[in-house]
Amino acid sequence: MAVQWHPLLARFLRHDYADRLEVQTEVPLGELPLRADFLLIRRAPELPLPFPLSHLGSTTLMEFKGPDETVSQKDLQLLGIYADLYVYREDLPARRDLTLWLVGSRFADRLSDSDRATWPSRPRWAPALKAACWTATQHAW
Repeated sequence: MAVQWHPLLARFLRHDYADRLEVQTEVPLGELPLRADFLLIRRAPELPLPFPLSHLGSTTLMEFKGPDETVSQKDLQLLGIYADLYVYREDLPARRDLTLWLVGSRFADRLSDSDRATWPSRPRWAPALKAACWTATQHAW
């Protein structure tokens, strides 16, 4: 029978550091179930797909926001978290093996990824789609 160390450590921390630490255990980190909107897997990568589907990777996680929703910074961050969870769950060699799509018709004024890059709210080619479709791969993260 395995020893449950978490409760013992929590009890120790509360006992010795209650005046300096608030100790919370089993903290929910999201709403369950955590689910991506779409997982798209190319069955035949040699067969062409029309634009913008031609930009799909071999495996793509996609989040879709409806016409009444605005894609926000929080949505971008959540997609990154989903990607990390999927890579871990599927034991992929690297996150760059997964393409990420965040699709919506309205985007917040500016979206950025942890000080690495900032993108305008609509890509140059968005008018041709009638809805902005923004994609990012590991290279942009």
